[in-house]
Formats: sequence, structure tokens, C-alpha cells
Amino acid sequence: LTFSVILTTLVLQGLTLPPLIRKLGLAGQSMIAVEEHEARRVIVETALTRIKSLRAENDGDSHHLTAAYDDALAKYKRRLSALTGQSYEEHGIDAHDHGHIVSLSLDLLRLERDTAVRLRNEGRINDEVLRNLERELDLTETRLAHPASG
Repeated sequence: LTFSVILTTLVLQGLTLPPLIRKLGLAGQSMIAVEEHEARRVIVETALTRIKSLRAENDGDSHHLTAAYDDALAKYKRRLSALTGQSYEEHGIDAHDHGHIVSLSLDLLRLERDTAVRLRNEGRINDEVLRNLERELDLTETRLAHPASG
């Protein structure tokens, strides 16, 4: 009888509590993850504000400088969109163009990876250099595939 009571009250309830909490939606994110997400959002918004002010200060400068500000604005708007979960259109980004940019970037990353492997196979770089290059390519590819991380 004692064994049955212990088994029922401790083991059975202890094993069913975590799935129940997840099912009810009470698990939530850890406080650190929430703070990190908020910090990333504030950082991106601050950068956007700075880019806009620099662009306004240098209005009328060369076409190349204006293009650089436009590129930076688009990059940070895409990051903000990914962080907030809002659509690209809400931040003034054409979603179709963004899809092409991501696709082109992924194609170029594959080309870079193939070239690095070819250089290693030719003996122009060693395995350690290849691993370092692949790590950087992996990080970039991850950022493109999951923009909220970075």
C-alpha cells in the first residue's frame, strides 16, 4: 500500500507535470532569453536611428555614400523585422526582393565553400584554414536561414 501511494503521488505526478505545464503554455521563455531578445531589438532600433541621422547629415553627398546608407538601412530593417516578427512590408522592405537577396547570398556562400574545398584539395590551404573558413560560412548561412539570431 505504501509503495502504491509513493508511486502514484511522486513518480506519476512528477512525470506528468512537465508535459502538462508545456501543454498549458505556462513554461514561457527564460528571463535571459527575453532580455537578450529585447536587447537585440533596442540595438537594431538604435542603429537604424543613427543611420537615418547620418544619412540626413550627409544628404547631397556622393551617390556611393547614399547607396551605402540605403544598404545599411535595408539590412537593419530586415533584422528588425525578424526580431519583431512583423512583415517586411511594415518596415518598408519588398519581401520579393528580400527573397532574391537571400537566395543569391546562399548561392554565393555555396560557391565560396566549394572554392575553399578546392583550394584545400589543391594543397593551397591546409585543413585548419578550411575549417576556419567553413565556420565563418556556416555562421553566415545560419544568419541568412534564421535572421532572428543575428
